[in-house]
Amino acid sequence: MVWFHSIWKLAVPPKIQCFLWLAILNSIPMKVFLSSRGVHFSPDQLRCVWCGQVEECCSHILLTCPFSSRVWGYVLKWWGISWCSPCSLSSFMLAWDGCSFGGIIYKRWLIVCATSLWSLWLVRNETVFNSKVWDGLQIFFLIKLCSMF
Repeated sequence: MVWFHSIWKLAVPPKIQCFLWLAILNSIPMKVFLSSRGVHFSPDQLRCVWCGQVEECCSHILLTCPFSSRVWGYVLKWWGISWCSPCSLSSFMLAWDGCSFGGIIYKRWLIVCATSLWSLWLVRNETVFNSKVWDGLQIFFLIKLCSMF
C-alpha cells in the first residue's frame, strides 16, 4: 500500500505521522482498544462520545460516525470530490492509492486527509476530557487552517 509507506514522507509533523501509523495498526487509545488492554468501562462508557450509538473504535471515530462523516462531507465538498465512506482506515487509505490526482495535488490531498484525521482525534479528546462541544463546520475550518501551510 503506497499510502501506508508514504506516511513517513508526508509534509506533516512527526506526531501526526506517528498517529497515522498507530491508527492504521488500530492502536490508538480509543475506548475499545483500552478495554481490550484491561481498562474497565461500563457498556455505556464504551459508546462513541459523539453519537452514543456504537462502541468507540478508531474507524468509527475517524470515519463512520455520523459526526465525523459530516466533517468529511465538508472536506470532500471543498475538494470537489464525491465518495462512498469506507468502513476502515485501511480501506480509506487504499482508496486513495489509485486516485486520479497527480503530483503535487495528490501530495496536498494526502496532507488534507492526514490533517482531517488528526483534527478529528484532537476534537474527540477535547470532547472526552474537557467536555467541549464542537460543530462539524468548526472542525472543517480547523482542518483548512492546519492544512494550509
